[in-house]
Amino acid sequence: MSVKTDLCHFSLFKIYPGHGKRYIRQDGKTFIFFSSKCQKSFFMKRNPRDINWTVLYRRKHKKGQQEEVTKKRTRKTTKFQRSIAGTSLAEILAKKNQKPEVRKAQREQAIKAAKEKNRSKKEAKKPAPKPASKAPKQKAERKTFIFFSSKCQKSFFMKRNPRDINWTVLYRRKHKKGQQEEVTKKRTRKTTKFQRSIAGTSLAEILAKKNQKPEVRKAQREQAIKAAKEKNRSKKEAKKPAPKPASKAPKQKAERKVKSSAPRVGGKR
Repeated sequence: MSVKTDLCHFSLFKIYPGHGKRYIRQDGKTFIFFSSKCQKSFFMKRNPRDINWTVLYRRKHKKGQQEEVTKKRTRKTTKFQRSIAGTSLAEILAKKNQKPEVRKAQREQAIKAAKEKNRSKKEAKKPAPKPASKAPKQKAERKTFIFFSSKCQKSFFMKRNPRDINWTVLYRRKHKKGQQEEVTKKRTRKTTKFQRSIAGTSLAEILAKKNQKPEVRKAQREQAIKAAKEKNRSKKEAKKPAPKPASKAPKQKAERKVKSSAPRVGGKR
């Protein structure tokens, strides 16, 4: 089991849970100290590298470190040929001096043999066909219950009926407690349809128009449109302005006599 430890801000000693002192500065930065001795040294602004019982001092002066002097061993690599278990040196040299065509043919043959071997292994490993799978078991639904208080919880576990306990909502609903009975009479309105004459037209004329044939109605509509168009045309012609009389020839402007001024002598003009 691992224990979470902190390091002292001054001495770098390990601080285990439930030990040490914690100081929080005004800027929100926290400092953990191993003891009041470390805390006082920190507030006195001492350098932990100059105090001989701190970890930083011991690191600086290499206290408690064992110096291990090891000699370097130099090895010279010597190459030599020897036979391998199952093959002699002559066979190794013969393979080394083989032509690339022969080597390629041997490689292809070995690859082919390995593929056949793998295929036969896979066929042997194929599992037997499984029987028809059974219907999966349905997981039981988990129900959650929320209670207003321990009183409600205890009553639920005691399997009491809430309709028989006089402080429950179901009891009050059952016995109609706190409900105001409002008896309101429904008003029924009968809609009566009747026909009446409109200003300017009698009821007989309205019914006659209603019972008109569509051909007659269409002919009347076309006649009304034609009359409206003629009326608009006559209005436009009446509004046209009278023709203006023939315009007279424009008057010619009288020629002005301009005296030619004498040239200036000397100086700029």
